[in-house]
Amino acid sequence: MSEQWWGLPGPALDRDGKPIDFWRWGELIGDREYAVIAKDDLDGVYVSTVWIGLSLALTDPPLIFETMVFDQEGDDVETHRYATEAEARAGHERIVSELRLLRQAVT
Repeated sequence: MSEQWWGLPGPALDRDGKPIDFWRWGELIGDREYAVIAKDDLDGVYVSTVWIGLSLALTDPPLIFETMVFDQEGDDVETHRYATEAEARAGHERIVSELRLLRQAVT
């Protein structure tokens, strides 16, 4: 059974996009192996892609994955959201590749 809560535009969804209840979402979000899709540390610039299971905006399809880029001070400098795990993995790899190319161009 799915439910809508916290005033969010829709229910929580698992990594396959299937509705889950609050309790199951709580279990899964606390499971690092389930929630973390990919992470890379590029000499202090950190790229992290995770399943958040909640769409924070009215989108169709819901955007339940998030990639964030953190600078060397730990500040969030870039955020991207995705609907599927495949999109999230591809987006993560694209961002990492772009950052590596940028680093090569500067050095």
